[in-house]
Amino acid sequence: MFSELGISISVATTMFLKQVVRYNGIPFELRVDPFYSVENQTRLLESKKRMEQAGGTVHELIEVDNDEIMG
Repeated sequence: MFSELGISISVATTMFLKQVVRYNGIPFELRVDPFYSVENQTRLLESKKRMEQAGGTVHELIEVDNDEIMG
């Protein structure tokens, strides 16, 4: 990945650490994806249970490459 940017891992690490010093902290926002919160997972499981009780079926998500769709 770093080679695509024309830098080594060592240079990337040095750049990151210099930014930490400049910002006096991590130079980007750290967030947790709310999809994985306990509340959302509980809601999803309850929805799944209601759907199954109503006769619905659960299917795994199938990811398709856009190139396959566009031909």
